[in-house]
Amino acid sequence: MTITAPVHADVLPEGPSIDDPDNFDEEADLFVADLRPFGIQMNALSDNVYANALATKDLADAAAASASTATDQAGTATTQAGIATTKASIATTKAQEASDSATAAANSATGLIATSTSSVVLGNGSKVFAVATGKQFTAGVVLQMVSVGTPTARMFGTAASYVGTTLTATVTQTEGPAGTYNDWVIAPGGAQGPTGGTAGGSLTGPLNAKKGAAPASSATPDVWNAGGNYVPITQTAAITGLPNAPQAGAARTLKAESTFPVVSSANFFVHGGSTAINPGDELDIVADTVSTFLVTVRRNTGTGNGGSWRNVEILLGSTVWTAKVSGLHRIILVAGCGSGGLAIGSSGARVAASGGSGGGLVIKDFYANAGDAYTLVLGARGAGVTLVMQTGNQTLSGNDAADSTFTGNGVSLVAGGGKKGVGSVATSGNAVAVGAVGGTASGGDFNFSGGPSGTATASAPSVNAVAATGGAVVTWRGTPYSSGTVTTTGTGGGGNQYASGGAGVGGKSGDVIGSDLGQAASGGAGANGPSSNVTTPGLFVGGPGIDTNFSSVVYMAPLRFTGQGTQADISSSLAASSGAGSGAVIGTTASRQTGQTDHFGGTGGLAASNGSSGLTFTSGTANYGGASGGVAFSSNSIVSVTVTSGAGGAAFAIIQAP
Repeated sequence: MTITAPVHADVLPEGPSIDDPDNFDEEADLFVADLRPFGIQMNALSDNVYANALATKDLADAAAASASTATDQAGTATTQAGIATTKASIATTKAQEASDSATAAANSATGLIATSTSSVVLGNGSKVFAVATGKQFTAGVVLQMVSVGTPTARMFGTAASYVGTTLTATVTQTEGPAGTYNDWVIAPGGAQGPTGGTAGGSLTGPLNAKKGAAPASSATPDVWNAGGNYVPITQTAAITGLPNAPQAGAARTLKAESTFPVVSSANFFVHGGSTAINPGDELDIVADTVSTFLVTVRRNTGTGNGGSWRNVEILLGSTVWTAKVSGLHRIILVAGCGSGGLAIGSSGARVAASGGSGGGLVIKDFYANAGDAYTLVLGARGAGVTLVMQTGNQTLSGNDAADSTFTGNGVSLVAGGGKKGVGSVATSGNAVAVGAVGGTASGGDFNFSGGPSGTATASAPSVNAVAATGGAVVTWRGTPYSSGTVTTTGTGGGGNQYASGGAGVGGKSGDVIGSDLGQAASGGAGANGPSSNVTTPGLFVGGPGIDTNFSSVVYMAPLRFTGQGTQADISSSLAASSGAGSGAVIGTTASRQTGQTDHFGGTGGLAASNGSSGLTFTSGTANYGGASGGVAFSSNSIVSVTVTSGAGGAAFAIIQAP
């Protein structure tokens, strides 16, 4: 409340006086007239005095309250000053404790961190460092070792021992560039753990993958730790698999920056089969499980694995081949095959002859630009040989096929020619005609050696025993199929004649092994399986063929293999169709011949004895992809017979273009 100043009252006029009777009435009227206003002013003054009295009381009460508050605040200030003094004392104590802790921490850090100038190779295993004494590196402590100059070069492991100034650590994990470093800082600490996963959900924007670095060259390159989802591949070595993936469903896209093969298998399944990868091709990898992978190839020509072969050329002679279009091409180079060996014996001699072997096969995918030239050389087939009985015991080896090559623009392929069969005659002991080894192969994405021929053995003491093996075949489905092995055994009686049929693209011909079987021969192998082994006398059937609707899609070559191996015979075996071998032949009194073969089949071996002059004994000619069988003849006397092995199969090449 505020104190206000009073308003002064008006002064009353002078009152009437009996001493002035003349003016008494007039002055009385004036005096009485001013009394009412004067009363009002006096009442207002009274109200002002009362109000100011109340305001004065309120101010006095407020002053008293303020004085009391001031007294209380003075007491509080005194108390707080005491508390502040106490806290200051506590802070001084804590500061001293912190200083002591810092000193202790510094002393502890000195014991936990070491440096070393030892030259140590980055890698797992036992590592030895020279360090200062007094470190807290007890056995089992987890350590990390970091190069100061190359901080990304790090090793992780545990302390194995710490004696004096020698620290031995067992390293179990490394990071960074390989090499030897001598600027190590060693301290407790483990490797960084794996990054946590992300729960499922919906993206609301683009997810930008990262391109990684090319992994080190390996048959199983580590594409999972390449630092990105799009991984360049620069190696030339074949890729046959991958390390375990982080989880099933993990995916990577590989970009080829070089030429290399990928080899399909149960755990590394390449859609379309094994193939060559060329610069610009891409491979989509998906982990079906952590250890099995699905691979899809996308060609830089816009086609999938295997290409879109619109043009196929079958080349039967040497030439300079020129690419007509740009894109991925494939060549299948098939070498010629060897011819069988010959043997003639008399006067109880044991006689053996082996067939020729299959030539090598090379498959290569290569990128050619239109106009690029390549040199194709198709080596000569193993020529057939002939031997006429003029003296008692005679042998003549067959002929090797020459190598075939395809070269140019960084491509260099060699398909080795098949090898010759041999003959053997023995008047004591065993006559052994060793089988021929298959032709070799090199330079391709796939290199298959040819099938070998079986060994023929005419064993003592059997008299006039005759053994012959059929021709082998070029390897088409990855397995080099041979002609069957032949071994005659007996107690000395004469006339055992054993022979095996020719191999087929689907299997080997049956072995012929037994004691005193007289006459025994196996059939030719078929396009879809082998012929049976022979352990009892008889003439056995050939191996199975394939349904006529079957078309060979292996490597997408335009060949059909449908033939059934032909049966062994005592006169002449039938010719065999595609992919099958002809049956063996045994005989005595008339000319004999094993059937010729079409493609990818060996001709049967021929074993004969005691013929008359003028007879001929011939193993058939193999057209392509098969070798001819060996021919063996034995007689008690010298007779003018002629034995001949047909020529081995000729070389050829198939080129497929987009």
